[in-house]
Amino acid sequence: MENFETTAIIDKSTYMAIKSRLFGKPRKIILIICALFFAGLALNAFLAQAYGGVIAMLLLVTFVFVMYKIGLIIQVNFNVKTQINRYKEVNGGKDMTMKTIFEEEFMQTYDANKEDAEKATLLYNAIESIYNKHIVYILFTKAKQIIVVNKATLMEQNKNDDFITFIKNKCPQAKWKK
Repeated sequence: MENFETTAIIDKSTYMAIKSRLFGKPRKIILIICALFFAGLALNAFLAQAYGGVIAMLLLVTFVFVMYKIGLIIQVNFNVKTQINRYKEVNGGKDMTMKTIFEEEFMQTYDANKEDAEKATLLYNAIESIYNKHIVYILFTKAKQIIVVNKATLMEQNKNDDFITFIKNKCPQAKWKK
């Protein structure tokens, strides 16, 4: 059995690749609810006043949607910066370096910057979804913990295809997403 070992630096580029998966989902649901609410108001205005109120309502819906998206972008970027600053504060100014070792029955992950770092051990059946991003694979557990796997490390070792086969065999329950 061949085991895999990867090291991923958790920095701004990593967060930018995974930010929509970390910070965006609950707000999208709120956006959909608001959009449906305002669409209902627009339909009501259309039916009640023919055409006069519809244009104003559509402009209001568009304004709310645009303001929401701008607010979401600002919030996500703020969250990314805050997370990076927290890691740097804990690691003495360095980015977090996540080392992950994939064994036959489990995987272990830890902060490689710390010599005495505790290893978190996860079983493969805890993996719920796997995102294939351009620079990393992101493994999400059922409790929404993340394991970041650096594709460059695997490609340098010519093990990317072997890793995909391995993780698909170990995590058949996991949904693969882009």
